Amino acid sequence: MMRRMSEQPGPDKYVETARDRRIANAVLLLFLVLIVGGGIWLANAMFDQRALDDCMAQGRSNCTPPIDAPARWCPISDVRIISQHPLLRTSETKGH
Repeated sequence: MMRRMSEQPGPDKYVETARDRRIANAVLLLFLVLIVGGGIWLANAMFDQRALDDCMAQGRSNCTPPIDAPARWCPISDVRIISQHPLLRTSETKGH
């Protein structure tokens, strides 16, 4: 019996494995997440810009949102002022 040449697997014929499909799916999922994330970021940037443009069109001068400085937490009990000069150190700082 003679087989056709197209039915015979050749050494250069690529066979996709389950591992290859998983890797391809993971890459496509990552690409999709990046595209959706970028779209959400772009939409938010456009909304913010539109709000700024609307504010400026009304003639306001303080249209940017306020910048909040991070809160500094420093309780008094944790503050210790120790002089670096050796003659000004107290007995506590000298190790006695």
